[in-house]
Amino acid sequence: MARDLIVNGVIATLVHDEPDLKVKSLVAHSDVLYGRSDDGLAVLGRITPALKEDLERCELCFVVLMQGYTVMKTTEARLQKERRNGI
Repeated sequence: MARDLIVNGVIATLVHDEPDLKVKSLVAHSDVLYGRSDDGLAVLGRITPALKEDLERCELCFVVLMQGYTVMKTTEARLQKERRNGI
């Protein structure tokens, strides 16, 4: 199981190798990144304050499923961010 979140400018990319992880949106809340699918929320991992700040600037999000060195599937996902006023 490998999960990597890459943020480059306004694009966030989640790269993983789990065929059963069907992420439709990423949710950044506090210091945790969640993946939302039809089955609910799954914890993807902790995020640093610097990474969370980078995610605030993102406008696009992609999810890439890998098998070894081969890209099996790429989908666009929604990125939900924690609002600054906590609402």
